[in-house]
Amino acid sequence: MLKTIFEKGIDIWGKYRAVRYLFSGGTGFVVNVGLLYLLTDFVGLWYGISGAIAFVISITVSFFLHRTVTFDYDKHGTAHGQYAGFFGVSLFNLLINEGILIFSVEVLGLWYVLGQALGSIIVAILGYFIYRHVIFREKRTTEDRGE
Repeated sequence: MLKTIFEKGIDIWGKYRAVRYLFSGGTGFVVNVGLLYLLTDFVGLWYGISGAIAFVISITVSFFLHRTVTFDYDKHGTAHGQYAGFFGVSLFNLLINEGILIFSVEVLGLWYVLGQALGSIIVAILGYFIYRHVIFREKRTTEDRGE
């Protein structure tokens, strides 16, 4: 029975990119929120600064996971060009994330970790479509185009 569950898990992992995206993004999220908490509560930085630092570090982790695990794209294109695009999208996402974080804390009165989680969820949903269709889009061959 355990073998069957394991085999089903492997099958789902291979078939569904969304599962791999959730894993890669979830790992980035854990890095993001973990660093936010450590930098804010233990180092003593303001949560806005901690959030920005954590976000930038977590996008590097996310990039490598998305490139190799989610989109299996490490055999196409250059990592430098993809990272530049990924980083650019991530900077835009950082603005959205920081806005949600600060709004959640200052206006809604939420705990900063909850505000970060809310921002991360929204950014993850938007990011999937941008990363999938722009940054890590599959290269079309001449056969795909009917040439």
